[in-house]
Amino acid sequence: MTDYKEVVQSLKPELLTCKEKWPDEIKVKTGKSKEDPFPISLQRKVPQPETANHWDIDELSILLSVDGPKKIPAAPESNGTRELAVGSLNWHAECKQDNIPAPLQAKISMSVAKMWDKELKKLEPTSKAWKFDKIFDWVEMKFQELLTLEASCIEQYEGTDEHGRSIRRYTLVDKVEGKEAEESESDDTDSDEEPESNLDPEEAARRAEVIAKKRAEQEAQRLEEERQREIEAWKKRMDAEAGRGEQKFVPMSKKEQEAIRAAKNKQGVKMAKTGPRRKKYDGPGSKVEREEKEKKKGK
Repeated sequence: MTDYKEVVQSLKPELLTCKEKWPDEIKVKTGKSKEDPFPISLQRKVPQPETANHWDIDELSILLSVDGPKKIPAAPESNGTRELAVGSLNWHAECKQDNIPAPLQAKISMSVAKMWDKELKKLEPTSKAWKFDKIFDWVEMKFQELLTLEASCIEQYEGTDEHGRSIRRYTLVDKVEGKEAEESESDDTDSDEEPESNLDPEEAARRAEVIAKKRAEQEAQRLEEERQREIEAWKKRMDAEAGRGEQKFVPMSKKEQEAIRAAKNKQGVKMAKTGPRRKKYDGPGSKVEREEKEKKKGK
């Protein structure tokens, strides 16, 4: 039987490095015993970077696992095998998160596994590195890109930022589950409702009243939304006519900047204005007046 103790020992420094780098985000799991140390996994809840703050997903939970000589029953696309000097070890990458639809989870897992496989293939069979921290850094850098791997799961809506300004925000929905739920609800409703022909006149009248009220509410809501849109359009029109429309900053071109500098150079250098030089008091009774009189007497 192949001895993997050296491999397990070599993994410890990398696990410790990740734990020290992200103490509140890392979770380490190992096998049941020293004799059976695998799988050795590292899970990080990668926080949302500033570049993806318009998404409703606050974190990505990514698991990197060294499974040992036995393969685990996971998706083949996110599995891999690394040939080492002591033998081959299987590994897999996985995204497991409740608020991410299953189709997107699968694509994120596959994308992370592809990147990890690429990095591991650069290493020599004698290398003890597994590049955990590099893969987690890559996930953080590609956070937004990973969320867009399955376009059918993305929905956008108008929201606000921390300053109260309107912005476009994005969320994830499981279209398949939503459709199945709607169909199930529709089936339940159809099965529970009795045909109107079997209802007594009072019950039929009550149901008709409820339906009419609901339609009236929907129509009122539609008219109010339409009125608000017209008000917003009118405000924008008034602002545009008054010259208060949105003004986009357009930076000056290099030619314009050079023309301004040339015009300033032609005007020459202006010196700062200064006041008259300070002089002694030469009015009646002053020392200056006495000295002038003495000079005249001497002549």
